[in-house]
Amino acid sequence: MEFREITEIDYKELEYLETIDKESMGESFANIYTIKSIIEAGKVIVGEEDGEIVAVSQLLRNMEDCKRAQLFGIYIVEKFRGRGFGEKLLQYSLFYLKKIGIEKCDLSVDPENIAAIKLYEKNGFKVIKKSLNYYGKDINRLIMEIEIQSAQKLWI
Repeated sequence: MEFREITEIDYKELEYLETIDKESMGESFANIYTIKSIIEAGKVIVGEEDGEIVAVSQLLRNMEDCKRAQLFGIYIVEKFRGRGFGEKLLQYSLFYLKKIGIEKCDLSVDPENIAAIKLYEKNGFKVIKKSLNYYGKDINRLIMEIEIQSAQKLWI
């Protein structure tokens, strides 16, 4: 898999990213405006296989602590799931954050998404709290965090 940072707004590509996002997170989660904002204010990294986007990572820097970032989202195109692309993109994303001086990264994950939780734990994330009603009534999340600079795992 090859990695590419999206730096320019291409509306056809934005529509495709929106489709991937909605497949993974549901209809009400993201839209082109949100994805465009993340490209402009954060970082969107895609993983490609034979020129096709198979995975997407969305990263945001914390405005109050420039040494912290949030993995806002990581999505794998449904037909490419189960091939290790999620782990490769996660590792590349953490490598990127380490390279730009980020010390801690957090994320939120559905407590019922056992596969994602195992992936994050395997790569050094730890659950730091359970947040009830995080995205609204009965939409609970686990908050996970990793200390990037002191992590034992070498990425990429």
